[in-house]
Amino acid sequence: MSKRPPHRPQRSFPDAERVILECELEECVHCGGSLVPSGTWHVRKYVQTMKGPLFVAGKSKRCDSPDCSHCGHHYHASKVLRISLPQSTYGLDVLAFIGWQHEHEHKQFIEIQEMLNQGGIEVCERHVGRLYRQFLALLGGMNERVKFFTQMVRIADLVQVPAVTDAVASQYSEGCFATWDPTLGALIA
Repeated sequence: MSKRPPHRPQRSFPDAERVILECELEECVHCGGSLVPSGTWHVRKYVQTMKGPLFVAGKSKRCDSPDCSHCGHHYHASKVLRISLPQSTYGLDVLAFIGWQHEHEHKQFIEIQEMLNQGGIEVCERHVGRLYRQFLALLGGMNERVKFFTQMVRIADLVQVPAVTDAVASQYSEGCFATWDPTLGALIA
């Protein structure tokens, strides 16, 4: 029996534009001493964007002061996060595209996947759903008024529902079969 190929595809874009970003800090935040290049890249990855693939690398710096309590501590290039999320090989513009198409254009994930594939971005339908959830998490983090864990209201708490027993309801986790009711301002499960 032969070994199966790895599930995650290794994508390589040899002609991708190279974006090398260095740590923006010049001084250690703990001692004020100057930072020196560490000679290491804390991130190296290909990122698929709407304008084409990029090779993104982030160089770190470290505190070299022997008197510092954080001597040897590495400081990373934060501008890498302006291109893509950690552990993601898709640009933030791709997340925004997916969010816009799903929310405002009412496209299904399969339709969005086809649009991205036609535009040269390699992605499967399942991953489009994951990227959409990352888009929602980014939006939630940007707005303090949005709360991920809202008040949960069970239908059985509002009215008598003879067809739904506690035994059936206990078989499902909270949030399953839930909908948002704007008049109550809560999730109904």
